Amino acid sequence: MREIVVTLALLTAASAVAQDQPAPSPTAPSQELTAERLRTLRAYRSQRLEIRSVTEMTGGGTSMTPGWGVGGVQIYSEPIRTVHSWAVFRGPAQVQLPEYYELLGDVERAQSLRRRIRRNRTAAASLYALSGAGAVSAVVGFVGLNAPGTGIDNRTYSWMITGGLVGMLVGSLGGGIPASRASTLQSDHTKVLDPHEAQFEIDAYNERLRRDLGVTPEDAARVELGAP
Repeated sequence: MREIVVTLALLTAASAVAQDQPAPSPTAPSQELTAERLRTLRAYRSQRLEIRSVTEMTGGGTSMTPGWGVGGVQIYSEPIRTVHSWAVFRGPAQVQLPEYYELLGDVERAQSLRRRIRRNRTAAASLYALSGAGAVSAVVGFVGLNAPGTGIDNRTYSWMITGGLVGMLVGSLGGGIPASRASTLQSDHTKVLDPHEAQFEIDAYNERLRRDLGVTPEDAARVELGAP
């Protein structure tokens, strides 16, 4: 009789302990870091878009102008300036603006931007070619003006020199304007994109990417916050 009572007491105690322990949820997601999950997280991290701050150092060069300095020139040193801006990155690399619109699915806007970049680069190349032709004309004029017995009027050489110098000036200065505009349209996020609108577009893109790759919201948050 005593053995039966002891056995019943042990069974009752075991049942009470089992009830105190929470039952595992059959629907709880597994947090085991498998190879497949690791590859998915790496793909999400390398493909997601993000706005990051960018710091650039400009200036620091020197320029010379006629004056009372050494050798009859004055040397000026430009101060070094720190420029703070922002840009859109995809993984570790900065995204060019046409590529940014393509990633968002706005192919028409990406193509329009590429056409504008191409037109400005073509204009810059034409003006730089004018500058090169002007340099050649000026050199030929100088050589001809100082060469005896060429049979050509000196006024012709003078016009070649003048026209060449004007062509060099117009081509070099004018070519810099479309070249700078093309560079801005290619990669200057601060002058092309609105930061608030860009952040909204980036959030929508990252959410689509998360769903396509099958990344859980928890894992996506860990990647975006840089959590281990």
